[in-house]
Amino acid sequence: MKNVPSFKKTAIAAVIAAVCHPCVWAAPLDFSTLPPGLVAIPPTPNVILSVDDSGSMSEQVGGGDTKTKMFRLKEALGTVFNDKLLLPDGKIRLAWQVMHNNGSSPGAANLTVGAVNSMKVLDDTHRANFLSFAASLSPGSGTPSHRMMKQAYGYMKSGKSVNSPWAYTPGTKETPYLGCRRSYHIFMTDGGWNGYSASELPGEADNTDAFMPSPDNSILYDTTSPQTNVYRGAQANLLADWAMKMWREDLQPDIDNLIKPSTTDGVPATETHGATTLERYWNPKHNPAKWQHLVNYTIGYGTSAYTWPSAPKWSMLDDDNYGGDYTKLVAGTATWVPNVLQNLNSNNPAELWHIAINSRGKFYPTGPGRKYDLKDAFKKILETINLENTADVASMAGSASTNIRTDLQRFTAGYDPKKWSGYVRADKVDTSGAVSPDPGWGVVSGSTHKTTANKLDARDISSRVILTTNDTTNLGVSFEWEATTTKLSAAQKALLDDGGLGESRTNFIRGDRSLEEGTPSKPFRIRDSRQGDIGNSNIWYVDKPASNYSFSGYKSFVSTHKNRLPMIYVGGNDGMLHGFSGVDGEEQIAYVPKAVIPELSKLSDPAYVHRYYVDGSPFTGDANIAGSAASPDWRTLLVGSLGAGGKGYFILDVTQPGNKAGTVASSFSTANASSLVVMDKTLHPSAPIASGSDDEDIGHIFHPPVMDDNNPFKASQVALMNDNRWAVILGNGYNSKNERPVLVIQYLDGLKEIRKIVATGNQTVSTPIKPDVDANVIANGLSAPKPVDINSDGKVDIVYAGDLKGNLWKFDLTSSDANVWSVASWGSADATPCDWKTTICKPLFTAIHSGKRQPITAPPTVKANDRGAGGMMVAFGTGANLTDNDRSSTDVQSVYSVLDNTTYKIVSGKVVVNTDTTDNGVIPVAVGGLTDLVKQDMVDATGIAGQGVSSSRRFWKMTQNEVNYDSTKGAVKKGWYFNFQVTSERVLRPMTFFDSSNNLMVFSVTPAYGGNGSTDETCEPAGTPEKAYLTLMNIMDGKKPGVQVMDRNGDGYYNTTDDGVSRMTLPPGAISSVVGKKTLTLSGGDNKPDKLARMPEQPMRPSWRQLQ
Repeated sequence: MKNVPSFKKTAIAAVIAAVCHPCVWAAPLDFSTLPPGLVAIPPTPNVILSVDDSGSMSEQVGGGDTKTKMFRLKEALGTVFNDKLLLPDGKIRLAWQVMHNNGSSPGAANLTVGAVNSMKVLDDTHRANFLSFAASLSPGSGTPSHRMMKQAYGYMKSGKSVNSPWAYTPGTKETPYLGCRRSYHIFMTDGGWNGYSASELPGEADNTDAFMPSPDNSILYDTTSPQTNVYRGAQANLLADWAMKMWREDLQPDIDNLIKPSTTDGVPATETHGATTLERYWNPKHNPAKWQHLVNYTIGYGTSAYTWPSAPKWSMLDDDNYGGDYTKLVAGTATWVPNVLQNLNSNNPAELWHIAINSRGKFYPTGPGRKYDLKDAFKKILETINLENTADVASMAGSASTNIRTDLQRFTAGYDPKKWSGYVRADKVDTSGAVSPDPGWGVVSGSTHKTTANKLDARDISSRVILTTNDTTNLGVSFEWEATTTKLSAAQKALLDDGGLGESRTNFIRGDRSLEEGTPSKPFRIRDSRQGDIGNSNIWYVDKPASNYSFSGYKSFVSTHKNRLPMIYVGGNDGMLHGFSGVDGEEQIAYVPKAVIPELSKLSDPAYVHRYYVDGSPFTGDANIAGSAASPDWRTLLVGSLGAGGKGYFILDVTQPGNKAGTVASSFSTANASSLVVMDKTLHPSAPIASGSDDEDIGHIFHPPVMDDNNPFKASQVALMNDNRWAVILGNGYNSKNERPVLVIQYLDGLKEIRKIVATGNQTVSTPIKPDVDANVIANGLSAPKPVDINSDGKVDIVYAGDLKGNLWKFDLTSSDANVWSVASWGSADATPCDWKTTICKPLFTAIHSGKRQPITAPPTVKANDRGAGGMMVAFGTGANLTDNDRSSTDVQSVYSVLDNTTYKIVSGKVVVNTDTTDNGVIPVAVGGLTDLVKQDMVDATGIAGQGVSSSRRFWKMTQNEVNYDSTKGAVKKGWYFNFQVTSERVLRPMTFFDSSNNLMVFSVTPAYGGNGSTDETCEPAGTPEKAYLTLMNIMDGKKPGVQVMDRNGDGYYNTTDDGVSRMTLPPGAISSVVGKKTLTLSGGDNKPDKLARMPEQPMRPSWRQLQ
């Protein structure tokens, strides 16, 4: 019985059925070395450390610990603040103070500008001064905590000067003052306060009405509202009042208020406790303050610092800051301990919890039997501060989509350019577009959820499965050092052995951090994380087999792996592709392509300058690698590339990562390396290439996965060919030795050989070079291909792809004889493809504006023409973002949809081109130029401002010019085009169909550029930020959708009051969508969902789609 896939009948197949019834030499491109996203390096945070050296610190810790509390404090400070992995030079700015200065280090009893203990960047000198202070601590006298709080408050209110804690670099450079710099106060004591003077009292702060500072000056802190229950104390002049003053007052009114509250802390819009529904703004778990303020983290050391007799009670079971009587405090059924303004009151320790709540910090009780010891508490607080001050580039990186979602999850990748570390985080997304961290990945602290970087940093590196390919045997091996060359080859070991540190450097790449210091004894670069930055690589999600084939053996394959562990794969610039569990973020496998090994030693260099390694986008597909329907061997194969990091591609077998229940063993192990690594055909950019080899046509592959139109979990590039062999279909990329555009068909079975089809045919470069004549074979390369199955038999028949010179090529793969596969020919009645080996071949169309060729880097989108012309509409956008010059280019780019008028018929079960005009056939004709097309445009380039919930967007009306395909109705056209009017706007992502209609979702951007990789601190990115747009255009004629889709006036209705707009701005970065009953909600980097009205009901619509 003939096996055919269980796809629904496509529009293309329907057209075929109708037709067949009853029978129808240049310098290489200088790729950018920095990610395309515009980066703002967040200012280094201010940290004030206040510690207790009162007499009670001489007491033993207790609980079996015979050391004194002072001994443990000195030990903790000396360990934590000298940890250069936690606090590398420049990570924080530090000031410190102590209650009495009982030790020998001078000046720490006061906090004044310019002093040794005042705010300075934590470098070797300042660290040495602090460690000297910590070592000198000695206990004695009382506990004047009010003085400590007052001094911290007063110091942060001090005037502007080069020594100000708010100066750009205190003691060195005064300006600019950065209004987004965050500040923290860590206050450690071993019990309640027992001394104060009248001048050290704060008055009443948390029980007094006050408007918040700008820009929230219309928001009232209302002491009669239940929203403030949790903050209000029953007594004035408490430490909690100091905390409220530190948080609620603008400590520097002359500095712009630019602190950005977290949008990913997982705190919901409302949270109900008893009768109080707490709004997010007033939730202590969320800090909305945009002004200069202090967040207090408090540490209570010992029983006397975390126990008190009265309510509210602390949760002694789990030391949860929001446990115990917290709910009663929010609900108003409990209040903070009254009448504590007296010395030696046994309820005074409750102030430590109240301080933290009032200033949006946390309280850490420490000591024997508690969740944290003293050292852990300091470390946890500093980890939280580090995390809050990490550059969030995920929403800034624009050209690559770093975001993919499943029905319930959204995965987002990003990086911190300070130390070039990266991460993937998981969020839950509901049908309204609301985002919250995925609890399955765990919690760092409070509402801050873990990322893959947190997981990887906690990992025992000996358990990591990191593979590579031995370049001598070409077999997969474990990436690790050993005396023999069974794993790494002799040549690979020599590349890693710079300075005789090969084994140590290999371990560094694997994640060992013991030699990170940049000193002779510890010579390697200090990293913020084992995980490197993720720049241009898109995340790819793999769950159960999703190709929906009905080929032999596939149903059984699906049944076997229906519960397999969901995985996310992404390339990293730490030298490897990573495979993480989608359930909990734990790394399951990693792969180091052989082409990046020559550059790995740079990663350990203290003078490291960013470069790309594995920066291409992976994708997977299911294939029968046995090549036999009788004895199928189905596998899920991953295809990866390096982007600017190197040439070529690699393929891994990722079929069996285990299952969700843990009852099926994973095949991901070093013992299986040779079978997991299917092939590695990557090349270092400067590697020698043998003349006449396939490698001459292999370049840097940048393009994102080309997804199936109806199945977002399936990459259409892994496919069955008409010679009944499975293959991966790729564009050859850019900067190949031959510099020409080539379609690469990499077989997955048998000898796993390559079949190439050169788009330009046998054209060669003239001598001397003639730029106009030779344009297609100089500095060119084929971009992302779009495979098309004409008759829905599950086999690829034709492929469309663009190149850097604006050519749209068509490849004819309809024959069962692969030897005759070639480039489609035009104007010939015999329907024979262009013989690329002997003939110069021609494209379907060439995109040119004002004499300049327009590069095509994203894949085309295809739909059968339903306007009576027959054939197919092939839509594509132009633009590139490969080089620094590309980013700032102002060349006009466009969207085109052109008619490929070719018709087909079925002969003996095979698709053939039909040129028989007596049998509904036509002679295929290329599209000559713009005269064959109709221009669409924006009605008004200025656009219309959005209103209501759409007020952050701008909208445009588009022209609705007719495109006539019927010769009986006048001059016939062959499609349409739209020139972007916004300077530098271009298409870099695949265009998809909106809600399974004919309407293209054209995602376009003006790329971020400038900044030049600067590591200067700033509140806003240097240079020009990315801007993003969505234009909805019917692939047939370029018109807007037949119903109103965009809600310009933000009233929740889609009608004439929205002015007929079909183009709008979007937030930069990755965009994903979730489909509701009536709307499709787009979610982007600004967490302001955009709701688009769905099209009239159509069958077989996917429930969600990743919009790249």
